[in-house]
Amino acid sequence: MPTYRIERVKIHESELRTNLLDRLRGNVFHVTTQDAWPRIQSTGSVLSNPPDHTAIQKWKCDAYFRRESHVSLCDLRSVRESDLNVALDGYFFLDLGGGRADPVFLILSRSSLNEIVTYDEAIDDATEAGQMIVPFIEAGYPGDLPLAAITDVLVVDIDRPPPSPFVQLLKDLCGTEDT
Repeated sequence: MPTYRIERVKIHESELRTNLLDRLRGNVFHVTTQDAWPRIQSTGSVLSNPPDHTAIQKWKCDAYFRRESHVSLCDLRSVRESDLNVALDGYFFLDLGGGRADPVFLILSRSSLNEIVTYDEAIDDATEAGQMIVPFIEAGYPGDLPLAAITDVLVVDIDRPPPSPFVQLLKDLCGTEDT
């Protein structure tokens, strides 16, 4: 039975780049949604998808680690601030789905870090293959990531204030997509 500590926190959306990011720095983690977390618990692993899996085929881009049957990770152990900002512009892992899904961060144990493939190790292959990789921070865990490799789980409830009347009007007129 995996042993990991679960902590649930509520963070205002304006504090994601400060309070939440500060908690994640220095770690390697997989980010998922609160909806997916119970399924991960029931299987005992974050499942990697084989390249022919339908979830991979529907992607509009070639995600390198998914194509390699790795579980995608974020590696914030030693990323520079400027590089982290570039990464967040490409993949805002602090708030998945633009506010439609609150995140869960599965933080890897120090003992499992020797198994990951880092960005530096993968970037040349990804570039040569024409596949996408999140700049500077994306890493991969080969195969399924067992929950036994996780030490901490951070469940984040993001406090989102209601939209201004103007933004709400735009959403009403344009549908539920981000405005």
